[in-house]
Amino acid sequence: MLAWGVRMRVFVAFVLLFLSACSYQQAFNQFSTAEEQALALQTVRAVQGDDLKWLSGHADASLRAQLNATILAQMQVLAPKGTPVLGGVNVQWFERDGRRTTFKRFTYEVGGDGKWALIQVLLDTGGEKPLVNGAFVQPLDRSLMAANRLALEGKGGIHYLWLAAMGAALATSVIAFVLVLRTKGLRLKWLWCIGALFSFGVFQLNWTSGGWVFLPISFLLLGAAGFQQGPLQPWVLSFALPFVAIVFLVLRAVGRLPIKPAADQSIGTP
Repeated sequence: MLAWGVRMRVFVAFVLLFLSACSYQQAFNQFSTAEEQALALQTVRAVQGDDLKWLSGHADASLRAQLNATILAQMQVLAPKGTPVLGGVNVQWFERDGRRTTFKRFTYEVGGDGKWALIQVLLDTGGEKPLVNGAFVQPLDRSLMAANRLALEGKGGIHYLWLAAMGAALATSVIAFVLVLRTKGLRLKWLWCIGALFSFGVFQLNWTSGGWVFLPISFLLLGAAGFQQGPLQPWVLSFALPFVAIVFLVLRAVGRLPIKPAADQSIGTP
């Protein structure tokens, strides 16, 4: 029992390490160029530094017509002086006068001295060079990145129960799959293999809020999964019920597996 508890803690630690090791910068690079990221970052710094001259020089015509010292000063008051951290890139395409226009929205989190905000920069990248189409500041009462990180600190019983359920679903699927492969003479072995790998009826947990939902018409490979749509978004951890794997393990335990007769095994397929 003690050994199982140790293995469970090691498994949980591995899951947390694996899920939190994803690099979002690689994803951001897929949706935006280095030039666009540099322009968006400099726009954030211009808002933080009340640099109207620079911002006007890199804005498109629509934004330049709206910019003035008063508006930028109001935005600066809301924007902390901390280092901007890129938290998301969204891409939108529009058809305008027969020309395809691409807008990219960069979302940064900035914080310092207990003050936090999201600064969004909208770039028009449909022309010869990207131009700033808009900038927005949204004050926050805390860091979203810190609030949505994957950690056990401050979590309740449902979070530990969820990790245990994920571990159990994953272990059941893997063990059943290995045993299916090792069972000689099993009828329809390929179907058992596929069935052991998939779990059905997905339970999803919002790691930050602790709220959960059940998706009956859904399935998971290997019974467990975790994803985060971006560093500003909460982690969603999921597990599903490995029905086929459980049925196989029960039939194996009671000696009721559909095994071919020994004579058939020598001439048939495994």
